[in-house]
Amino acid sequence: THLHTDIGKIHLKGKGVRIDYAEAQRQFILAAKSEYPDSQAMYYLARMHVLGQGTPKSLAKSLTWFERAAENGHARAKLALAKMYQRGSIVEQNAHKAFELYESASKGLVDQAFVELALMYKNKEIYSKNPLVDELSWWIKAAYNGLYCENAHLAKSRYFSASIADRQHAIQHAMNTAPGLLGHALRDETAPKVTKTITEYFAQDFTLANRNCTSPSTDTRFPFPL
Repeated sequence: THLHTDIGKIHLKGKGVRIDYAEAQRQFILAAKSEYPDSQAMYYLARMHVLGQGTPKSLAKSLTWFERAAENGHARAKLALAKMYQRGSIVEQNAHKAFELYESASKGLVDQAFVELALMYKNKEIYSKNPLVDELSWWIKAAYNGLYCENAHLAKSRYFSASIADRQHAIQHAMNTAPGLLGHALRDETAPKVTKTITEYFAQDFTLANRNCTSPSTDTRFPFPL
């Protein structure tokens, strides 16, 4: 991590010092415009413009920094950009662009990207010859990557309402297409074992008390995933 980014985070979050948005922004700009530009600093600058931290709220300025962060490989910036294209916030609404960005974010194992891809197939926002299988495939990958409780309940409902054949096709598809380390882990397993694991997972009663799902932080989707 860039030194200026680390210092900026200290002032942004008030770790051992009082919160100072102006100083945080100054440090992030130094990191973002350094000889080796830091995508994390760009992402924090975008967030600050979204949330109005030390600066007037501006989706237009946040878009610029999200785009720069995404171009430099920041997965969560891709997630935010995807939501902007999906909703038509500042940019022209473009479901295909949103899908591509969500898919790219999923390669960074950003949990919400898996969910958004499943929902795009569920809501028929993207064309597929077999949208249910594609949707289930993303719910399965999301389950292995971790789910918020509200999403876990929906994923469970969709999984058990599907036919056994569709579930099996979705599991095989998930095993073949899961990104990164998740893909390696799934492909090291047999289809019957993955089927058993995922069926047992979705058979649970998802609650925070059971610690088998989580609750999003307060700003996770304000006004889009951050």
